[in-house]
Amino acid sequence: MEKFNIKNYRDNPFEEFREWYLPVETEALENFNAVALSTATASGRVSSRIVLLKGYGDNGFVFFTNYNSRKGEQLRENNRAAMLFYWPRFHKQIRIEGSVTRTTPEESDAYFNSRSRGHKFNALVSPQSREIENIQELLSDLENRTLQYRGTDPPRPANWGGYRLIPDMLEFWKEGIDRFHYRVEYRLANGEWSKRLLAP
Repeated sequence: MEKFNIKNYRDNPFEEFREWYLPVETEALENFNAVALSTATASGRVSSRIVLLKGYGDNGFVFFTNYNSRKGEQLRENNRAAMLFYWPRFHKQIRIEGSVTRTTPEESDAYFNSRSRGHKFNALVSPQSREIENIQELLSDLENRTLQYRGTDPPRPANWGGYRLIPDMLEFWKEGIDRFHYRVEYRLANGEWSKRLLAP
C-alpha cells in the first residue's frame, strides 16, 4: 500500500486541480478536456452529458453551449451543477459541485471567434436539443448561411455562449489497490476552503 499524506495536498483546491490537470493536458490525449456535466430541473430531474472544458482558474470552470439547449434550460431553472473528470490512464478523477453563471459576452465572443468556421456555422443553425422534422432542413439552412457569410465569419448567435461553474466542493480521487482509493474533499464555507480525507 502506497504512503499517503493529506498534507501533500495543497490548501487551495484550484492549485491542486492545476497539478492534476497539467499532466493530462500535456499528454494531449483525444478529448483530454472532456468532462461529464450534470444539471437538474427545478423539480430535481437530473441529466448528464459530456462537454469540453474550455477554461479554468480560481474563478471557476468554463464550457460553452447553446443557451436554449436542455442544459441551458435546466440551468435557468436551477443553477446548481456538477462536473466529473475521469482519466483512466492516470487512475484519477475529480468531482466538482457548485453554482453556474454565464460568462461575459466578451468572453463568449472571444471563444466563438477562436472556433473553426464549421463550428461557428453549426452553432448558428442548430436548435440544439430541439426536435426537428428532418436533417435536410438543417443542411439547407447551413448551406444558405454559408452563402450569406461567404468570405466572412458569422457573428456569435445571441443564444450561444459560455457558462462558468463556480465550485464550493471539489473531490480528488486516486485509484488504489483492491478498491482502497484515496479521496480528499475540499469544501468552501464562509469564504474559506477546508479539506478532509474521505473513506474509500
